[in-house]
Amino acid sequence: MAYEKLQQFHDARVLGIAVSQNGKEAELLFRMDQSVQTRAVLKAIFEDVILLRLVDFSHDQNIISRALVYGGDPVDSDTIRQHLLWVTSTTITDSYLKEDKISEICNGITNGKNKLFYFEPSLGAELVVVSKSIRFT
Repeated sequence: MAYEKLQQFHDARVLGIAVSQNGKEAELLFRMDQSVQTRAVLKAIFEDVILLRLVDFSHDQNIISRALVYGGDPVDSDTIRQHLLWVTSTTITDSYLKEDKISEICNGITNGKNKLFYFEPSLGAELVVVSKSIRFT
């Protein structure tokens, strides 16, 4: 499985999210250091967003266990498919994507055209974003 584990996100806190009116750009704010003295804040800007789902966001506990970026060969297509089904479903409905669209998006991730970002929670917010790129400020 090809993925990059973003070590600096372990125990980071999701502070907030903003999505552009057209839905093509999303910004997430993270507090990277749990120390009260430093409070280092990082902004992640996702560009050309294709899919996004954030669940279980709360006002006080949104701690990330690990952050993974998938894209490029070789990618475990079953893992990607599982994330795509999750990001396009709700707690009461199955995915709205047809199998051919899932394959198309999965191929885009496999060939490196798109990236899938997965933020696994320790507590609170869980997030998947599929986009063309990400930059940090």
